[in-house]
Formats: sequence, structure tokens, C-alpha cells
Amino acid sequence: MRGGELWQLGQLLTRRLTQTDKKVVTRRCFASDAGLKKTVLYDFHVANGAKMVPFAGWRMPIQYKDSIMDSTINCRENGSLFDVSHMCGLSLKGKDCIPFLEKLLVGDIAGLAPGT
Repeated sequence: MRGGELWQLGQLLTRRLTQTDKKVVTRRCFASDAGLKKTVLYDFHVANGAKMVPFAGWRMPIQYKDSIMDSTINCRENGSLFDVSHMCGLSLKGKDCIPFLEKLLVGDIAGLAPGT
């Protein structure tokens, strides 16, 4: 499907949704800030000027002091990290889970207390 055809399909779906049930398209729900969780990098994000917004029950950075283009160029020239700590909880069991995680992650997994 070409770009123009995809755009037309999106327009058609939007029109049909708004014709069938206006509440589906127009209703928006926002989380209260009081119940939002913070990732382990929250303080780092705030200290570096991130604009924090609610996202799926978490306080997440959407943009820093610089422009989006500056961030993109920095990422391409120097690399970047993406904070995935809000995405899922994971439990691994078995005799080889710690050696496996030690190869996969940048951290001292063997030094963590059980359940952390």
C-alpha cells in the first residue's frame, strides 16, 4: 500500500468511526499525577530538564530542554539510551537465568538480592 493510499484509508476509518459513535473518538481520559509511578531514572530526567508527562500510569520524559531535532542529531551522532524500566516486570527462574542476564544486560545481576 502506498503512502497516499494509506492516508486515504486512515481518513476513511476516521470518518466511519466518527459517524458510528462520536464518544469513541472524542472522549479522552487523563491519569491523575498522584497515582503515577516513577522509573529509576526519573530524578535524572528531571535534573536534565525533561518535560515529564503521564504515560500508561508512569511519569515519562517526552522532551528535554533542547529541540527534538537537536535530540535526534545527538542520538545519531553519539548514541542514546531508552529507559524501558516502565515496560514490564520480568521473572526468570532456573540455574542459567543469572548467567544469561549477565550476558544480556549491563549490570551486576548476580549481586542483586532475590526479587529485585
